[in-house]
Amino acid sequence: MAELETTALSRTGTWLRTMAEHRSLSETVRVSRASVVTDGRWTVDLRQPSDARTSVIYLDGLPEPLADEIRIALLVGMAHPSSTARSAKSMAALGHSLTMIGRWMVHGKIGSFGELGAGCGELFLDALKQFHERKRSDTHEPGRGHWEPRPRFGKRPGKIGDTPRATRGLVKDVASAFLFLRRNAALLERYGGAAPRGDPFGHTAAQAVATDWADDGADRTTERLPDAVLERLVSGATRMMGVPADDAIRLVKRLAALCARGLTGAEAAERLRDFRFGKVEGETSRWRDGLLVEGMSPIDSIRQIVHLVRDAAYALHLLGVGQRPGEALGLRGGRHPPKGTERAGGFGLAGRPDAPWCLSEAPSKSGFSTVLHLHGHVYKREATPRPVRWVVGGRQPGEGPPDALLALEVLERLHAPLRRFAPKEAQGLLVVDFASEAGEPLRTDWLVVTRLSASMKRSIPRFADFSGIPDEEMGRDLRKYREPGPSCIALYAFRKTYAQTLYKLYPGLLMAIARQLQHASPDFTMKDYVTGDPSFQRELELFRSRHTVLLFDEIMDGVATTAHTMDAAMDRVLGRVAGRGAAIDPTRRDAIWAEQAAAPQPLFARDGLRPAAGLVAAFMGAGTGSDLAMEGSVPDSIGAGAPRPDRARNGAAIMRTYVTERRRAVAAAAAGDSAAGREARDRVLAAARALGSSGFRNRHQAAATAPGITTSEGEYDDE
Repeated sequence: MAELETTALSRTGTWLRTMAEHRSLSETVRVSRASVVTDGRWTVDLRQPSDARTSVIYLDGLPEPLADEIRIALLVGMAHPSSTARSAKSMAALGHSLTMIGRWMVHGKIGSFGELGAGCGELFLDALKQFHERKRSDTHEPGRGHWEPRPRFGKRPGKIGDTPRATRGLVKDVASAFLFLRRNAALLERYGGAAPRGDPFGHTAAQAVATDWADDGADRTTERLPDAVLERLVSGATRMMGVPADDAIRLVKRLAALCARGLTGAEAAERLRDFRFGKVEGETSRWRDGLLVEGMSPIDSIRQIVHLVRDAAYALHLLGVGQRPGEALGLRGGRHPPKGTERAGGFGLAGRPDAPWCLSEAPSKSGFSTVLHLHGHVYKREATPRPVRWVVGGRQPGEGPPDALLALEVLERLHAPLRRFAPKEAQGLLVVDFASEAGEPLRTDWLVVTRLSASMKRSIPRFADFSGIPDEEMGRDLRKYREPGPSCIALYAFRKTYAQTLYKLYPGLLMAIARQLQHASPDFTMKDYVTGDPSFQRELELFRSRHTVLLFDEIMDGVATTAHTMDAAMDRVLGRVAGRGAAIDPTRRDAIWAEQAAAPQPLFARDGLRPAAGLVAAFMGAGTGSDLAMEGSVPDSIGAGAPRPDRARNGAAIMRTYVTERRRAVAAAAAGDSAAGREARDRVLAAARALGSSGFRNRHQAAATAPGITTSEGEYDDE
């Protein structure tokens, strides 16, 4: 790449020979990593790769001296050798934050960064909070002198999110911008002649500022989707993959065919106003009455339908694969790989012509199933995109395809007709979005994460019905999911749901989860997705308690219970101990509980007793073979550094296996079926050894009561 020499960067001279190019609102400033310092001069490479995605920073309404200071700050952040930024794209948040700060400065009649003093960041956040409070109360009136932080696009202002709320992400970006100005004050003073004075905040970290007053709704972005919400979300999205997706694909094909003849998007949509939609199987009416909706033009209705199907497909895809949103948007589309990129055997799936070429299949290690892989790139913290592959799922003869595969096929069929209207660098993408205005020829372009996030928040309430979910689940308030308006579900909630759902099923999958999420180590996955999420920890505790309740009734009565709370099971067992039937007074229960807790062998030992073993030991007496005590907590496959509750989750399942197989062995012995008895005894021995190796010990080493069952580990009696 050719390099453009930079002259002295000062406010008095021409600080770049290509300033006119950067002042153009139709182009973007992009500085490559070839920028270097040679012979004491800062040399900046401004050549923009033809296939690079860009972000436009709008400087409308800012005085030119202040706009130049913002440009200098962006160049310092992107190109100076001291910068840690990977690319101009990663600096887009900084650029938008600096322009927002600039509009606040203009409103306050501050003309330069040099006029900002200590505490300026806190003053800005107070103003931003006031803006959002006015938006919530519908009292924001820019015509009366109220500060307007949003950029203007023609006559309408841009949006800060979809709801009049300040999220932690927004506050963190703005706080980071102030800290960037403070951290690079010397460079800004040298090249631009102006820099803020003093610390912008009384805190030392942007996260502390963001946590001070940001709206509580921002916590939703860090939560796993509750089971009740997840069930309805997946059900609604799966419904959209059938007849609604087929209708949307037919509609797009007809629209693209008309536009290929020279019609504009609006003219082509007008000819499709009588389009008829189909019926979903099992429903009596059509899933949509007609194309036209009150208050919307035909082309806007088509866009809404395409976005609805696309967003439903993305919901299934992100839940099934666990990709970052940017990684999903960077997938390549088409039935065949472009020329020059073919590999041995090529990509694609046998027998599924609608699958995009970014999918491939290979036999599993066992040879009994087929593993589906998704090929793409990781962009986060990478100087250049890193090619990787994700596991989409497995296929066995006679089984249906994974939901994520169906979603990818729908995305391919839906956007294939629209790629011809995209610029050359975007035609290879799996998903493109409408980019033309009304009355213009149809034009599409790549889809960015912010637009996908906003679109999904609008679409989710349209295809998923949350009206019937309970008010609370696992101690979490679910009423916020029923609120009218855009959904509170954020894109990264899908990624966290993927990770925590698999971990909840089996903690031994931690390594595989980290590999699928493209984390550097499982420790990071454990810290940021499991132990760092208090709500998930509470869910694990309740989840384990429910299994303990099932074990109570399995051992005591030999039947599964319908109770799902510890109190109900405690009442039943403690009632038997006290000789008062199935119900017990709550005060008496607390007294018995306190008495057992103070006993030499407490109900829940300090060192992390497995709940099931402790309850059996406390309530079934010391003279039976089921008097189990725990001698320590043995780490399982998570590792020695895992929390004790996670290391003690498998005892209940192993105990259930032991009890069930032992009963089968006794029944087989009584019936004289030696073959069945031998198989059951083998499983009993395996379960007994597993219990022993996990820390369960029989203190009395009771004699075996089942014929032919004697173990060196002792006998665990279920009578």
